[in-house]
Amino acid sequence: MDIRPTTKNTPTHIKGLRWRILYNNKIVMGSTVIVLLCYCIALLTIILNFSKLPPLIPLWYSKPWGPERLAHPLWLFLFPLSSIAWYTLDVLLSVFISSQFLIFSQLLLTSSVIVSIVSLFSIIKIIFLTI
Repeated sequence: MDIRPTTKNTPTHIKGLRWRILYNNKIVMGSTVIVLLCYCIALLTIILNFSKLPPLIPLWYSKPWGPERLAHPLWLFLFPLSSIAWYTLDVLLSVFISSQFLIFSQLLLTSSVIVSIVSLFSIIKIIFLTI
């Protein structure tokens, strides 16, 4: 029988404790800083180079060679938005499991770092390939 309180009945000081446990960890804070830094660099790279991009850019590399691979440059914003969505999901999951299993929270947020770095490198590769 599980006697832990549900989130609905959990007092606010315990909810705040979960956030403190999570963000007092150096791995979690480092992951957060790296993810946000990658997000900002990706957005700046897209915005600063948007006027230099051609009307169609190669984006869908899984499709066969030809016009199916090309997309409008606005699709580049999909990379930073999806990486921030992944990070948000990981943080929300981490808050609920951090009090019992901090290592899983660290792994989740480390996966966010990997997604953000791959996203940033993909944006840089696509932009500098087409300029």
